Amino acid sequence: YGPVAFAASGTTGSATWTVTAGALPSGVPLDPATGVLSGTPTVVGSFPFTVTATDSLACRGSVAVTLVVGCPTISVSPVAVPNGTAGVAYPATTLTQTGGVGAVTWSVTNGTLPDGISLSPAGVLSGTSMVVGSFVFTATATDSNGCSGSRIYVLPILCPTVSLGALSPATATAGVAYAATLTQMGGVGTTTFAVTGGALPTGVTLSPAGLLSGSPLVTGTFGFTVTATDANGCTGTQGYTLTVVCPTISVSPAALAGGTAGVAYAPTAFTQTGGVGTITWSLAAGALPSGMTLDQATGVLSGTPLQTGSFPITVRATDANGCTGDRPVTLVIACPTIAVDPASVPAGTAGVAYAGTTFTQTGGVGTIGWSLVAGVLPNGMTLDAVTGLLSGTPLQTGTFPVTVRATDANGCTGDRAVVLTIQCPTILVAPGGPLGGVEGTAITPVTFGQTGGVGGIAWTSAGALPAGLAFSAGGVLSGTPDSGTAGLYTVTFTATDANGCVGSTQITFRICPVVTVGPVPIAAFLQGLPYAETLAGGGGAGPYTFAVSAGN
Repeated sequence: YGPVAFAASGTTGSATWTVTAGALPSGVPLDPATGVLSGTPTVVGSFPFTVTATDSLACRGSVAVTLVVGCPTISVSPVAVPNGTAGVAYPATTLTQTGGVGAVTWSVTNGTLPDGISLSPAGVLSGTSMVVGSFVFTATATDSNGCSGSRIYVLPILCPTVSLGALSPATATAGVAYAATLTQMGGVGTTTFAVTGGALPTGVTLSPAGLLSGSPLVTGTFGFTVTATDANGCTGTQGYTLTVVCPTISVSPAALAGGTAGVAYAPTAFTQTGGVGTITWSLAAGALPSGMTLDQATGVLSGTPLQTGSFPITVRATDANGCTGDRPVTLVIACPTIAVDPASVPAGTAGVAYAGTTFTQTGGVGTIGWSLVAGVLPNGMTLDAVTGLLSGTPLQTGTFPVTVRATDANGCTGDRAVVLTIQCPTILVAPGGPLGGVEGTAITPVTFGQTGGVGGIAWTSAGALPAGLAFSAGGVLSGTPDSGTAGLYTVTFTATDANGCVGSTQITFRICPVVTVGPVPIAAFLQGLPYAETLAGGGGAGPYTFAVSAGN
């Protein structure tokens, strides 16, 4: 303090200075020779006192004053305290002060310290906090005069490092019970576990106590994050991978009954064990015969097969997770019995369009092809390979045993043996002109014709022709009757066709002698006079009839 010098006036000689009333604070004296007040007060307060100056004559003068000594500024250090960690011993920190007088004591005068942490009177901050948070408190240093200095501190108590143990086992099987217990280190108090990222497979859950359990209903690799939370809400996380593999799926039956093309197959249901959830059925290899199906939902094999043969297939059961089980089987489809009708066919006539017979079948599958597997049809007749129609105009006669075959889309066959009889047609023969002639005069050639004959026609005649006339194989009657051949002739003319079928006609015709008319010349006509002339015939057989055949 000071110095503060008191001064006196009116004194004689030197003055002596004294405190004649009251008291000065400790540490601040009044110099008696100079009247200077100075020093370092060690107490605080209001100090009223009287200063008296006494001169050499013992004369006195006084003044009453008050000295107020205030508290010093007390500074608290450090500026900040280190962070703490829950569950871990706090690093002991000593608070210090400057400016305080005498013994100093420390206390928390505002706010609170975390549980487990305390400030000793000597200013040491220490302990182990079991809670976390940001704790604001005021640390106050109070000296021996009751003077104090404070500092507001923020003491963060941080979360500890919480770590989780490994997952074991890390592999599960779909549809099979699974269990694993998770552990943690570093957490304070009761710790709870929860999945905070990713997802567990359906059917598996994590209990708050860390038990991972259940029967997984899905397969795959499941990445998920587990968070362990202690009593203070402090957390630790760990990423895990749980692999759920497919179960073994068994498919039955091991063999299939055979079937027949065109006949409904007795439904057969495939079954499985081990699959999870909805099962879908499919063919993993091979192909079913046309008309057969495998129901995707029920696994029932059914239908009416339209193909024959041996069909090796692999039936697959696929569960809700895409896991599969296969069963190789062979489905054998045999040919049906194919019946062909009719049992007989009507006869036909050579050269006449056949009325047509259509063969039919029962039992065959798909498009039917028709063919002859034995025998041959007469020329001009065909069996339609598509419709089974037997038709045409037969050009041959005879008995034709044939076997008709129906072949279905699978090559399965049915046969029918029939006999086709082709009869001779009716052959009608007629000359192309009148027959007859005169002895010694060439006749006009007469060509015979026929209807009904098939192929080339050969002509013959039976009975005697007049000498000089001839009947050719081509059916032409020609020549010049010889003299003396006059008379009636009955001749049978026959046409024989390529199949040996015949038609005939019997004709009676006359060859006349040479008939003469006379007299020649006749008498002349005289105009206006009656005329008469008697004609006579000769050479022929009487009686004769006469007629004008030319002229007037």
